[in-house]
Amino acid sequence: MTEHFQSTPFQVINGILHPSIEAGLGATERSFSLGDGIFETIKVKNYFPVWFDEHLARMTNSARFAGIEFSRKEKLEKDCGLLIEKNDIRNGFLRVTLSRGKSESGSFADLPFSDTLVIIGAPRKDRSETLKASFAPWPINELDPTTSHKTTSRFSAVTAWREATAKGLDELVFQNSKGRLAEAIFSNIFFVKDDILKTPALECGLLPGVTREKILEAAIRLGIKTEEGEFTSGDLRDADEIFFTNSLILIGACGEFDGESIDTGKITASLQRELLTLIPV
Repeated sequence: MTEHFQSTPFQVINGILHPSIEAGLGATERSFSLGDGIFETIKVKNYFPVWFDEHLARMTNSARFAGIEFSRKEKLEKDCGLLIEKNDIRNGFLRVTLSRGKSESGSFADLPFSDTLVIIGAPRKDRSETLKASFAPWPINELDPTTSHKTTSRFSAVTAWREATAKGLDELVFQNSKGRLAEAIFSNIFFVKDDILKTPALECGLLPGVTREKILEAAIRLGIKTEEGEFTSGDLRDADEIFFTNSLILIGACGEFDGESIDTGKITASLQRELLTLIPV
């Protein structure tokens, strides 16, 4: 699922618009030095930030969990709109990053007095091809409370992405320490068996995705039976359909899993159509 984004001429840092070539953060910024921050990636469609309120709610919740003073959320929507306009993002993405802030000394124990909020964004073309995936070769820790928050500590994800790329894959599916399915590198995972839509429960150690929630709501509207629970690798190998979800791709149908071809399926297609009705045209 490697993405190729266009350039980002402008950025917004703490509510001020900067040309990207001039923008910069210091080496003692804790999101840079310690991964001490959170972020949201928001789809832009026809100049509109999709599900902005839901992303803001998740960021606010994560900031509360992290103990980061989120002092600029009231102005955030306006700043996102400004960046969409200045970077001419008709269809693309925004990434909003909230760092704990700049430490004067760079010491681990030297906590900043205020947060740093950075917004970047660029045009991006939607992808339509099916995805290839397999299992990640190491587990995630479902007891780690940070797994349910979108933190800037992404080294494990970067390592997994390099592993996937080396194998010609788009995604890798993580299992937790109990051998239960959790999530993928970039996405939540769904699968279908006997016309039942299934996805790992939040307790399995995964990010509560905005699109994940929208899909569960869409399934109810369509009369599709759903099940959130603990599932194994065997359940996934035995699935009739598999798809991945995040805020940019919405639904990415899986056409090959663990070396075996898989039908993209009618339930995946019906959910794709239903989600598109929620996006501005």
